[in-house]
Amino acid sequence: MDNVAPLVSDCSARRVLIADDESLVLNVLQRFIEQSFHCEVVACGSGDEALQLLDASIFDLFISDMLMPGLHGLELVKLAKQQRPDCDIIVMTAYPYEFPYVEVVQAGASDFIEKPHPSQEMCAKMLRIFGEREMREELRRERQRAVDDMEAIRALQAARAIAEEKYGRLFELSMNGMLVIEPNTFIVDDVNQAFCELCGRPQSELLGHPMSEFIVPLDAERFLLGCEAMSMAGKGAMADIRLLRPNGEEVWLDISVTFIQSRLECSVLLVCKDVTEQHAIEDQLVRMASRDELTGLLNQRAFYSRLDGAIATALWQGSPLSLVFIDLDNFKQCNDTLGHQTGDAVLNLVGRLIRQHLRGADEGFRYGGDEFALLMSGANRNSAVSAAQRLRAAFLETNSHGVSMSCGVAEFRPGIDAKHLVKAADDALYHAKSSGKDTVRTA
Repeated sequence: MDNVAPLVSDCSARRVLIADDESLVLNVLQRFIEQSFHCEVVACGSGDEALQLLDASIFDLFISDMLMPGLHGLELVKLAKQQRPDCDIIVMTAYPYEFPYVEVVQAGASDFIEKPHPSQEMCAKMLRIFGEREMREELRRERQRAVDDMEAIRALQAARAIAEEKYGRLFELSMNGMLVIEPNTFIVDDVNQAFCELCGRPQSELLGHPMSEFIVPLDAERFLLGCEAMSMAGKGAMADIRLLRPNGEEVWLDISVTFIQSRLECSVLLVCKDVTEQHAIEDQLVRMASRDELTGLLNQRAFYSRLDGAIATALWQGSPLSLVFIDLDNFKQCNDTLGHQTGDAVLNLVGRLIRQHLRGADEGFRYGGDEFALLMSGANRNSAVSAAQRLRAAFLETNSHGVSMSCGVAEFRPGIDAKHLVKAADDALYHAKSSGKDTVRTA
């Protein structure tokens, strides 16, 4: 981690407890916090030891891994919060889907961070917690002075005004989109400039309108139900809510929700983090993991995943399903004599022809090397044979450099599984190859 200079006046009086069974992570995080905040840091390697330390001493912040030997996870968070209600908790995990943000917050945590995490992100979360603690402590001190001296009432009012001004500046200058909405109607009461930029709308078009108007309809109901569910706990979070801009562009948001209750009214604060780029990267990685780069077809890993789904659909709907295996005849000779570039061009040509001849329900795969597959939902054996013959004929009409196609066709029957369907198509392909090549055979 990089050393990050603290952005608050003085954190030296703060005490931080860290629990993590990975000594390297523990040492790096301890050194980072000590250098960045100049505060006291106590480190331990288990949840049991952390609870003993919390019982023996007071800490401002407890940072805990979610998976450790002995006591860990949500149970550790709950017990730590029961033991020290005033201690803020940040949980760390490399498995965010096993510990949903909402459950972690409901258990008592103040914030959540994925491992490995950028130092700036950890710094920002600690700054927020220390800042909020400082404000709460200041308000408590002001209240105590008001009890002893009526003059302190005016000081308390002044402190509240300063606090409101600080929060106002944080609200307006935050890099995350922030809104204040009415809890029953979800109408927008206030919004900062960052959210206006996310939404692509001026403040005048947002104020007085329900928040759901600016969310993709498929996500709007989930947003409303999520807010209602979190009203009991007073806070929570939602992921993957899509904001709809006027030009039709969608912006992916992670939203944290906080219900703010005063004597006169209740408001809901929404903090919106733009995760559109993260989603784009994840989608690209999924496509890269399932696509063959040369031909643009799905790869063998995707083949077996889609095959199981196609068989389940065929059984449920009672519809036909056929599998076609394709092997290129004389491809090795073409590759050896004409070079790999020509061989790649032939493979690319096959991929292009497969995509051109696919019906809407069909899927094409590069099974491996010079082997391809067609998964044809809704097609019986005769239809699959006709499709294979058309593809073979179209290939021969091109400059295939002496390469031809052998095809094996198998139709799914109730009582067989994916393994036996693949074997049947493979046997039919072997029969096509052994009977002279450049032909189509059935199982």
